[in-house]
Amino acid sequence: MAITLLVTVHEWGHFLVARLLGIQVLRFSVGFGKPIYSFFDKKGTEYAIGWLPVGGYVKFLENHSHDKKEGTPLAGAFETASIPRRMSVILAGPFFNFLFAIFAYALMFVVGVKTLAPVIGTVSPASIAEKAQLKPLEEITFVDEVPTSSWESVTLRLLPYIGTEKTLTLKTRSADPKKPQEEYEHSLDLKGWSYDGEDPAELLQSLGLIPYVPSLPASISKVIPQGPAEEGGLLPHDVILAVNQHPVKDWKGLIDQLSLEKNKTVKLTLLRQGKEQVRFVKLGIRKDSEGKPIPYLGILSTTVSWPKEWIREEKDSFPTALWHGVKKTWQISALTCKMLAKIVKGEISTQSLSGPIGIAEGAGVSLSLGFSDYLNFLALVSVSLGIMNLLPIPLLDGGQLLFCFFESITKKPLSRKAQEIGLVLGILLLGSLFLLAIYNDVTRL
Repeated sequence: MAITLLVTVHEWGHFLVARLLGIQVLRFSVGFGKPIYSFFDKKGTEYAIGWLPVGGYVKFLENHSHDKKEGTPLAGAFETASIPRRMSVILAGPFFNFLFAIFAYALMFVVGVKTLAPVIGTVSPASIAEKAQLKPLEEITFVDEVPTSSWESVTLRLLPYIGTEKTLTLKTRSADPKKPQEEYEHSLDLKGWSYDGEDPAELLQSLGLIPYVPSLPASISKVIPQGPAEEGGLLPHDVILAVNQHPVKDWKGLIDQLSLEKNKTVKLTLLRQGKEQVRFVKLGIRKDSEGKPIPYLGILSTTVSWPKEWIREEKDSFPTALWHGVKKTWQISALTCKMLAKIVKGEISTQSLSGPIGIAEGAGVSLSLGFSDYLNFLALVSVSLGIMNLLPIPLLDGGQLLFCFFESITKKPLSRKAQEIGLVLGILLLGSLFLLAIYNDVTRL
């Protein structure tokens, strides 16, 4: 759904500008393949819904597709339009993607965005962060003189430094209410920074920064039906005190202790309605993200209680939000270009590329988190789609722009054979990237 929406926005840009500039559009299709529904307007344009609901396309009137004498221009055909008009139509697709991102971000800020303050929970031993003397319960306020109010903004500022050996300056302040609100400055030496961009979740950890997460009690909020815990007689609101007589202080301690057990029955000491009880539970086994077997109990934790002063909400009037949308779209566009350059240079692994499965999964997760998160996701993908289409690859808008530039210099269009060869090369290149992205998606799943 997310891919189809954003590609439709892209193609709608081509369609509208073509109509405005007098280029005839034969078909505007949402999805590919044989139409399952279509109708015509008064100008002869067919609006169709294809049976394969992924993406879409616009079909223009083409000079070579009609039985006319060779060299005779066909009125309203795309090829016979002037170069500026053709370039305007080509650029309209990516432009509409950027426009969509601006309004998506604006709506996100109007609805309101809740974020968590970038407070450090743990600093890994012997890490870059520890060498820079960063401490737990410090809030990151600036990354190289740019203010940061959330972990997302911190991550966005860190991404351009991947693959570099520069010195990064962080400013922090004490987030511990028990300590004075002092400010600090840290210099992170990025020499030897090992991060290839494969998993965005590991960016902070690769520097030795573990975000703060409130301590969760080892209290059960839900017992998974037909799981080991249910079979062992555990109930919601039980508090687990010990595993095989090893005390557990919180949820993390419970997970750590269970991870030491392998396919065996464990003795759980728990607190139920103020009384201690003992239950023997045979652990199940499931696989983690890397395919390794791990013990499985089948319970869910209680919700996290965050300090109120660490929860930030940004909500703007529409004019202010619109300006924020423009700035955010520009920031993400610049960052995307830098990341693409790093992939080409080999500074970031190609395993960071994501395909339709990853996009669909991301859309589902973001929608489940909330409307603002879904808008943020759509805007990010829309910017990526706009930039990717501007790459100078035949079959993409950027490749068509190259053909126009060539024609403006030589005063004659590139031969049809040369264009066909370029399209074949473009298909091979994009097909390879698509297969790589699909492979990355499946590997992550």
